[in-house]
Amino acid sequence: MNEPTAKNIPTTASRLLAILVLGLSLAACGKNDSASAPVAKVDACALVTATMVAKYASGLGKGHPGAIPKQSPFSTCVWSDAHHIPGLILTVGPSDSSGVAKGLQRDLGKMGYRVVPISGLGDEAAVAIQQADPKLHTKTGVATLAVRVGKRQIGYSPMRPAISGTGAPAFGRLKQLATETAKRLRASK
Repeated sequence: MNEPTAKNIPTTASRLLAILVLGLSLAACGKNDSASAPVAKVDACALVTATMVAKYASGLGKGHPGAIPKQSPFSTCVWSDAHHIPGLILTVGPSDSSGVAKGLQRDLGKMGYRVVPISGLGDEAAVAIQQADPKLHTKTGVATLAVRVGKRQIGYSPMRPAISGTGAPAFGRLKQLATETAKRLRASK
């Protein structure tokens, strides 16, 4: 994703959170079995420690819950920098029964994002990568790393540092953060 500037911070953060929550919400609305019971809501901020976030990126403050309606099965945690600019967002909610990659492709692929499955992370994982668009002044970058853990799905949306692709060192740190978060989510059952 592009680095936020003073001019586009509120728009960028709001748009990103809305896209992330919408994408994960739509993904969870896939063809669910009517016999499956709803999963309990998980506090996204309780899954991640300050030490875990510090390994991903320095300069991010304490995580705080994002604004999501109380009746939503999703929860978010937002880590901001010293200027209150969101740097990282975690969303936790029910998983998409059609699969992580298929759900992201269905919901974000039609908006021009490239979806790439990721192996060895949780039960299933994929990353949605924003494509460069000169008309919109956007650069290629990781928008969401989503991981299924049982009947739940986590989604990390990095804004700081901007991650140019899956080969970037920052993407390796994001994968490690997602791995640790998935382990803690699995243990919380």
